[in-house]
Amino acid sequence: MVPAAEARERLIIVTIDLLRQLPFNQVTARRVTTEADLALPTIYRIFGSMEGLFAAASHQLMRQALAKTERIQDLQVFFDPDVILRSRLLAWLIAEGADPSTFTVSFVDEIIDAFQEETGGVSERAASIWLHSLTFLLEGYALFSGVHNMSEEQVADGFALISELRKLLPTVDATLGWSNEGASPTS
Repeated sequence: MVPAAEARERLIIVTIDLLRQLPFNQVTARRVTTEADLALPTIYRIFGSMEGLFAAASHQLMRQALAKTERIQDLQVFFDPDVILRSRLLAWLIAEGADPSTFTVSFVDEIIDAFQEETGGVSERAASIWLHSLTFLLEGYALFSGVHNMSEEQVADGFALISELRKLLPTVDATLGWSNEGASPTS
């Protein structure tokens, strides 16, 4: 019998490989377990359902993309194939009726400290709102970039605009008073 941790890892790797090769609706429990050389009930024992396996695969895709990103604020993550695949997978799952809360974005909590450090110490509130907003933008780009008639120059200009706006984040943070939240009052 394969240890649970090894079976979990195998199932996630095989699922991601199949998602890259096949239409999502063809990535079935039977196909995944056959490719992973595991028994069919293994998915349900470890993940509870195919949706649980897809959630684990989506989290792994985001971890892989972030691991390839030198700095949290690096906009190249928009073009990462793992991020694009993850966004499309989540959109498909939600369109198929999956509960969106199954796929909550916990990675923002994991990277917020690094982002605060990179941005010169903006408040946790500003960092969280910025990262979540950027995630919305990233997911929208991954899903809909093909339907907009934007030249490469326009896309580059958009990313240059985002980079410049990010530089203003400490000023906006202070203007909104978020940087003073939680600070002890001075006499």
